[in-house]
Amino acid sequence: MTLFQRRIIYVSYLPLGARQPPPLAELRASGELGSLEAHDVVLRSEDNTYLQGYVFGRRSAEAAATRGRSASVLEFPSPVLIYFQGNAGNMLHRLPVFERMLAHAPAGTRVVAVHTRGYGGSGGRPTEKGLRRDARAILAYVGQAFPDQPVVLYGHSLGGAVAVQLAADTAAAGVAERRINGLMLENTFTSMQDLVTAIFPRWLPYAWLARFVLLDRWETEHTLQRMAGALPATLLLVGERDELIPACMSARLAAALGNASATSATPAASASPAANDVTMPTGLYRFPHGLHENTYLQPRYSVVVGQFLRDCAMAAGRGVQAV
Repeated sequence: MTLFQRRIIYVSYLPLGARQPPPLAELRASGELGSLEAHDVVLRSEDNTYLQGYVFGRRSAEAAATRGRSASVLEFPSPVLIYFQGNAGNMLHRLPVFERMLAHAPAGTRVVAVHTRGYGGSGGRPTEKGLRRDARAILAYVGQAFPDQPVVLYGHSLGGAVAVQLAADTAAAGVAERRINGLMLENTFTSMQDLVTAIFPRWLPYAWLARFVLLDRWETEHTLQRMAGALPATLLLVGERDELIPACMSARLAAALGNASATSATPAASASPAANDVTMPTGLYRFPHGLHENTYLQPRYSVVVGQFLRDCAMAAGRGVQAV
């Protein structure tokens, strides 16, 4: 396991066929894009690795319906959400996730979903150093393609670790034209060492060995503690029944940010679908029945994500950070 640890961490080859995503034209013809419109994106990472991905938005009819329900049209620029996926599959496996994300998002919101190296149609092999390079290249692309729009990072599981490192790298560099306006972390771990300790039984030596041989450490909690004051508004989404990453890790990440406040999506709160009945500041939002891969299906998910995007976009329009 020590020799093949990256094959265990970065499961880009599963499910079968994940490294050969079908063309968008095929998905349009089959109706698999649902309410989404999409176009292809190709770019190069900092070390010239080929990266492939997509930009998603809502179809014109659905977007028009959203504008009709919104009282804040044109009051702020439409946000761009950069999505970093978990450790398996490809972006097209997450089409239902993107539909839910955009269901209550501000009109004109775009989701930029580019495969980091070793995933989907991108080249290279995944490593922590490589994924961090790719994330910076994706942010640079967004800065060029959407120069006047607020940018929010979203990371699920491993993708949350990538998003945190990108936010920290950007804050440390102090590059104004690449400002990040918000950060969302869904079911993210505190560190790879902690995750190894949580997953494997105590009688196995892997947690002890990981201290010495782990190649990619993804120190998310430490990074948040170190950079908390320089990071943008951050929202943690946690499925409390996550069967892979203990929910307590999200609570630790919130504490690392200096914000342990939490809100739960209770059945009573889920009754109203209106997008303007939630105010979601930086903090922790709990979904009591959420698992590792289905938190996006939980009641209130779309509303909470949409409101956070709206808050970040409105704050960016005023020249301040969301709080």
